[in-house]
Amino acid sequence: MNGKGCIDGIGGTIKCRVLEVSRARKADPRTLLEFANDAKKICTGINILYESEEQTEVVKAKLEEMWVTNSQEIKGMPGTKKSTLLSFL
Repeated sequence: MNGKGCIDGIGGTIKCRVLEVSRARKADPRTLLEFANDAKKICTGINILYESEEQTEVVKAKLEEMWVTNSQEIKGMPGTKKSTLLSFL
């Protein structure tokens, strides 16, 4: 079931709570940073981290550097995707 995990529930809770406060005109987030700051104040039981686009790009570049060696991508092991193990109790 795609999109039904606990993480999606947390995101939905945060969006819903910020929307409620925004409709009550107690908050007016217009940027992602403002949304994150408002969410931190509203949802105190949830640890909310804001990461800027620049921070994301730095991490993305480091990950790409790790996964590309000698200008060639690391490839999967041949034949590993052909077999699937199913186990039933």
